Amino acid sequence: MVVARKSLVGIRVFRHHVLDIGEEVCPFICVKVGNAQTTNFWFDNWVFDQPLSNSCSYMDIKNMGSSILAKVADFYRNGAWEWPSELLRKFPVLQEVRIQLSDARDLVEWKSISGKKRLFSVHRVWEDLRPRTSTVLWWPLVWFSKSIPKHSLTLWLAIRDRLLTQEQLKDWKIQQLDVCSFCSVCRDSRDHLFFSCEFYHRILAAFQAKGYCTGYQGSWVDFTQDATVQLRGKSLHISINQLVSAAIIFYIWQSISLTPLPLNINIKR
Repeated sequence: MVVARKSLVGIRVFRHHVLDIGEEVCPFICVKVGNAQTTNFWFDNWVFDQPLSNSCSYMDIKNMGSSILAKVADFYRNGAWEWPSELLRKFPVLQEVRIQLSDARDLVEWKSISGKKRLFSVHRVWEDLRPRTSTVLWWPLVWFSKSIPKHSLTLWLAIRDRLLTQEQLKDWKIQQLDVCSFCSVCRDSRDHLFFSCEFYHRILAAFQAKGYCTGYQGSWVDFTQDATVQLRGKSLHISINQLVSAAIIFYIWQSISLTPLPLNINIKR
């Protein structure tokens, strides 16, 4: 969503309170001055690539006979800039301002890491600030055009070993059933539920008998590597394989997560 400027108040809230990373974000948020009616003279980045407030205190602003609420338009009269003498003594560089005001509204812009200024949008902010890592090879297995979101999310959590299995919960000191709900052989974990448990193998065998999910065995590393190779392309058979793979993981995990906990559950402090 592009934020065409109505007021800089919203941007300042976004900048200082929502993101809470002001020092990192502020240098990239600037204002393209139009009529200057809504641009704060002191705190908005409208000239010299930084807010003027970076070089003075609130007391300095008061001593210069100004207000923290002053707008840029307050210093522009009859087509020319009028700078108070106290202000020029503090900021002599203001004499170099050549901006001409117009009837257009002020616009909030985002200065990208490449130095280009464009209309502010959350998408551009995210693209510039987000952490970047190498693309994982298994992403087509999880995120594909025909995917079911809740299935993809569960599969993504499983691949990253973030499902709250008994193995994960033991570190939280939660007393509960300590055996797999399906086979009662051992404590359930991601690797057990989806590659060692007899229940999983029975479900997988049923689909493999119909020609789907063939070659899935061993471990999660083998699974992601094999699936990445087998599920390349956009054919109907590949799409069904992708859907079935995610659905098996989802419904097995849903069956586990819906299993009621014992009534005597106790969380140790």
